[in-house]
Amino acid sequence: MKDRYLFAHIFTINSAIYNKSIQKLIKETQNVSEHIFIYIHEDSYLLVKNENFENSFLDNSPCTAELIRKYLGSSDFVFIHSMDFPNKEIVKLSDEEISRCVWSVWGPDLYRNNMLRKKHSFFYTALRSLYHLARYRHIYTSKKLNADIDSAEKKLNKLRAICAGFEGDIDEIKRRFPNVPAFQALYPNEYFLSDIEVWERKYKIENQVPHTKTRILLGHCAMRHLQHKKWLKKLAAVKDSVEIYLPLNYGSEKYADKIQRMAESIFGNSTIVFRERLSTEEYFQKVLSQVDVAIFDFDIQSAYGNALLLLYLDRKIYYPKNSAMYQGLTKQGACVYKIEDIDLKNVSSLAQNQKNKVNVDFARKRFEPQLYKTQWGEVFNMLKKD
Repeated sequence: MKDRYLFAHIFTINSAIYNKSIQKLIKETQNVSEHIFIYIHEDSYLLVKNENFENSFLDNSPCTAELIRKYLGSSDFVFIHSMDFPNKEIVKLSDEEISRCVWSVWGPDLYRNNMLRKKHSFFYTALRSLYHLARYRHIYTSKKLNADIDSAEKKLNKLRAICAGFEGDIDEIKRRFPNVPAFQALYPNEYFLSDIEVWERKYKIENQVPHTKTRILLGHCAMRHLQHKKWLKKLAAVKDSVEIYLPLNYGSEKYADKIQRMAESIFGNSTIVFRERLSTEEYFQKVLSQVDVAIFDFDIQSAYGNALLLLYLDRKIYYPKNSAMYQGLTKQGACVYKIEDIDLKNVSSLAQNQKNKVNVDFARKRFEPQLYKTQWGEVFNMLKKD
């Protein structure tokens, strides 16, 4: 490790493929000697170490203000890839320190405080207060929680920049952090348009054997905010007409076990569960290209990569009408559907082939490698001018 770098990247999320992909992009398009890459999860680090990526280091420290401060000491700017640490740590950073940080949004991290406010309802707060009274401790109130969130967001308004790949996130950033320059910068995948076209020919996607049941993708992983239980119960009414596709290969294993048991008890052999890790090509072949429709019942930005591949394949996607994904995608011209309009009395209508060239073109543009190079180049060039 040399004494000083221009940029330090701290990867707080244990997503080996995406972490590696952004590092690979920087390696291929930037002066990599100006960058240092810090991994706090060993398996993500081992992926780049085994491929001899330069300037990669493992730091097993938890993601705290102290960790960020450590790398601010050896670099001009620190990129925080997902703000995956508590509000109390954010406020520990001085104004000078936060002004040298760039937040690279993943999606859930941008909406975390919104979710916290919703989670801590009056009922929750009342129970929490009784709990603390019983133990002779201070009363935890929603007022205190909101004050912590407000302090953190005030601090985040002093960041040097925030970048996000999803267009809808840019609108949210500008609304909540008006003092911070916002850049669109998609996280690269390990595949581009040319790869997808090869997969399409390889698996003859357009010539698949017809199937009689409607194939429904529920969520993209084993996380509670995807509302699996809600939709398994709803779809039980039409269990003889549907097949349920459930990717449960990352997230909570305990939750995945519960959802798999529940799905199999209702839908039997019409439940197709994926627990093993799949490469993107395998996921495209075995999951996305097989389904007719996807139900993504969450309010935040999540699974944007899934959405783009499904749009490319001209599959129908349903979101809540007030969700970040529905609002962001429709604003950009993509054609997606409202969960509120789902009519289970006519299951086949869920997946009527739309032949929507608009969606295919929308996705194709976002799989062009030059787009990633241009977007991230703008972020780095802006910082170099400071």
